[in-house]
Amino acid sequence: MKTLKYLRREWHRQCREKTLYCYLCGQLILKESDISADHVLPQALGGETTESNLKPTHAICNNLRDTMKPEDFQWVLNHVFHGNVNDWWKLIHKVHLEKNR
Repeated sequence: MKTLKYLRREWHRQCREKTLYCYLCGQLILKESDISADHVLPQALGGETTESNLKPTHAICNNLRDTMKPEDFQWVLNHVFHGNVNDWWKLIHKVHLEKNR
C-alpha cells in the first residue's frame, strides 16, 4: 500500500511535468503548491486515508467541496455554472485574490 507521503511526492512530480489534473473540476493543476489530497469519500462520512480513497485536487476545490460527495460538487459545477469550469475559475480566483490583498 502506498503512503500518503508517497502519493503526494508522486503528484508533485506529475505536476512539474504538467500532467496532473484535479479530479473534481478536471482542470490542470499548474502549481505544486495548489495540490491537495482529497478523500473521495470524506472522512466525515467514514472515508479512510487509503490510496483508493485519495485523489489529487486543487486545494481550493478540496476546500470548497468540504464534506460534499464528489457527485454533489459536480452537480454544483454543472447547475450553478452550467458546466462552464472557466466561469467557476474566474469567480474562485477573483475571490481568492480579494481575500489575499
